[in-house]
Amino acid sequence: MEHPSSASSNNNNNNVADNKSNNLTEIKQLKSRYYESELEREGLNSLTESLKSKIRALQQQIFSQESTIKSAQDLISQKEILLDQIERYKQKVTDSESHLSTIKKEIFSLKENNNGYIKKYNELQQQNVQIQQKNNLLEVDKQQLSKKLKEIEEENNLLNKELKQLGIRYKCGHCDNYDICSNCETSNHNRDHVFIKIKRPIGNDRFARTALLPEFKLIEQNEQDIDHKTVCNVCHKNIKGIRYKCGHCVKFEMCVICEAYPFNLHDPTHVFIKIKRPVQIDSNEAILPLEFRPIITKAANV
Repeated sequence: MEHPSSASSNNNNNNVADNKSNNLTEIKQLKSRYYESELEREGLNSLTESLKSKIRALQQQIFSQESTIKSAQDLISQKEILLDQIERYKQKVTDSESHLSTIKKEIFSLKENNNGYIKKYNELQQQNVQIQQKNNLLEVDKQQLSKKLKEIEEENNLLNKELKQLGIRYKCGHCDNYDICSNCETSNHNRDHVFIKIKRPIGNDRFARTALLPEFKLIEQNEQDIDHKTVCNVCHKNIKGIRYKCGHCVKFEMCVICEAYPFNLHDPTHVFIKIKRPVQIDSNEAILPLEFRPIITKAANV
């Protein structure tokens, strides 16, 4: 029979052995698990490196895509700018076409106007030729007139010479027989009487002792500013001072300036009445007799 303490010791030893065996088994398992963990860690490291490499590749792709996207956005922005510029260019083209159409219309109008101007220029050229022809004719007429005026001047000089020799006769129109020369024309005769100015000898002298003028009604005026209230038929100005009325015409008057011209401005066979003071003449007929006319020479008839 075994001793109880010995049995207990054996049991303890067995337990220790079992525990040791269990520990070894557990250690082996732990080692195995450790190796597996190491292998797994190495695999994870390898996987991690692979993932990192893929991540870097993806990052590069993302960066590249971001660059591409940015480039695309820039391109889109540039496209929008270009489209806006194209629209503006289209509008400019439209405006240019409209302006060009307006310019074409203006050019067409200018061409028509130019044709009109050319036509007008040709007409003016023709008129200029006609005017030149008329000027040539006028030059011929001028030469002929110059020659005629020279002849008239020569004849007038002869007439003036004759008049200087013969003198001007002033016949009182209200007296039967009262005649004075030009030197005595300012003599103290009846101031209410009117004289007839006779430049050339009268052909019919039966009126030499006859009063030829009717009584005129005098119009009182300031003698310093005589105005006859009638107009000169030559210069068409109011007659002031001395008035010359044709004795053979119903209505023909001349002022002192026009009457003094050395050439004839009226019928040389007519005789004028010299009126110094304003008078009223109501007659609608010639005042002087038709036969009371001067002798006319060739020079005097010019």
